Amino acid sequence: MCLLFVIFIESDLFTSIPKILKFAKYLEEQKDYKNAICEYLRAIYLTEDKNLKDSLHYVVFELYLKTRQFQKALNELKRINKKDEKYRLKLGKLYFFEGQWDSALKYWKDEKLMGLIYLYAGRYREARKFLSFRGKPSHRFPLCALFLSALLPGAGRVYAGRIWDGVASLGMLCIFSSFAYLGYKTKDNFKLYFFGALSFSLYLGELYGAYTSAKYYNWKSKREFCRKVKKQNAIKLP
Repeated sequence: MCLLFVIFIESDLFTSIPKILKFAKYLEEQKDYKNAICEYLRAIYLTEDKNLKDSLHYVVFELYLKTRQFQKALNELKRINKKDEKYRLKLGKLYFFEGQWDSALKYWKDEKLMGLIYLYAGRYREARKFLSFRGKPSHRFPLCALFLSALLPGAGRVYAGRIWDGVASLGMLCIFSSFAYLGYKTKDNFKLYFFGALSFSLYLGELYGAYTSAKYYNWKSKREFCRKVKKQNAIKLP
């Protein structure tokens, strides 16, 4: 068994950098990012070529960004030997993905990229100095959604664009409340308290759902608006 293991690790399949990179690329295409990263790191360990090491560090950095492992992405950048303009752009990209807009501005000096930062930061007046677009993303006020659902359950979700959710919430609340009222009229305490508690819980859940629905609406609206502007201005991330 030990002999077989030694033969394996000494084999061309295990130590050939081109084959390792080919396999890593295949894993990346299959969206198996965890194992792809392992293979790229193995190639980095085996190669003596500093330029290849740096280029592979950038590849691993991008995979960490895709999987939103920002600290590991930063650590990978720190291992790069050549701290040139590409390095600065990638560092700005990391801060951009993290939502650290002011830090990203320190490293991105291209006008379109600066405009993109202002756009995602919601600073639309400043973004228009560098990008061409009109209007703003549509917005819903979470507190307004909560207030509407407090007055009429389901209304807040409808306001936030989730019409059928709002109708379903109102319908369920009406049904449970009707059973609770029926228990009150018939002096059936179990039915009164059971469905009364369900109705109250559903009412509180509806308030929370209306608030979060408005926040989700704003997030989705802003994301789609930013993507549209990015496409219109032909912006590519470094």
